[in-house]
Amino acid sequence: MKTTALTLLILAAAALPASAKKNDQTYVVVFDLACAGGDYGEKLSDSIRLRLARHKKFSVVDSLTTRDHAKPTGAQADPSKIISLMKDKLLVTIGIYGTVSVKGRLVTADIACINFTTPGKSSGWTETFSDSTQRARGLIARSVVEKLTGQAEWKPPEYGDETEPTKFPK
Repeated sequence: MKTTALTLLILAAAALPASAKKNDQTYVVVFDLACAGGDYGEKLSDSIRLRLARHKKFSVVDSLTTRDHAKPTGAQADPSKIISLMKDKLLVTIGIYGTVSVKGRLVTADIACINFTTPGKSSGWTETFSDSTQRARGLIARSVVEKLTGQAEWKPPEYGDETEPTKFPK
């Protein structure tokens, strides 16, 4: 019986596609962003998580697990504590954290990223993103993901992208 189960396990592992056998995913945690006035930091963090999860390259830690291990983390947080949390508890190689402020319609996010996907080499960046439109949360989340991935996100066509027709069929 044990030999049959072991044989089935070996055959099942051999049948997996090459992409499933080797793990090409980068593990990312998006900490809840600190926000003095309300829950906008949590909402923006969720938007960033959702956008990152659309990329097959990234495996994003869910919000409940993140909240179990860390409180909202501001951009001025001690990077050594964040790196320790990333390596020891969450087992991820990219961490995103920051501070959000809302003043009227203007939403400003100071975002920091720690990235040690390359063994023995740690890198990171800090950048300020802001927007004052009705879609500020989505646009800031897109900008953060574009900064992390290094490429533009796909964007659906919007009104005004195409010129209006001048000649109509009769």
